[in-house]
Amino acid sequence: MKTYVFTPPANSDVKNAASYYESCEKGLGERFIHEIRTALRHITKYPEAWPIARCNARRYKIKSFPYLIFYLTIGDTIVVVAVMNSRQNPDQLNNRI
Repeated sequence: MKTYVFTPPANSDVKNAASYYESCEKGLGERFIHEIRTALRHITKYPEAWPIARCNARRYKIKSFPYLIFYLTIGDTIVVVAVMNSRQNPDQLNNRI
């Protein structure tokens, strides 16, 4: 199984989304974080199972929230470059890779 790291912008993406969801409903931000952790377990176990989206970054769709995780596999490490709402313009991803 591979390890993972977040780039600073991806880390901010998660914190901002979790804060937003928590402001909507108590505990919802924690559920979002739980979904991210579940996704990362799947990604680190089967990193090549999800499609390449842009610039060699793969895309994992989170099941319970409208968010996508974009990541690169570099050696034995998964580098999470973005955690974006699926309604965001994916061109923003180009600036992160």
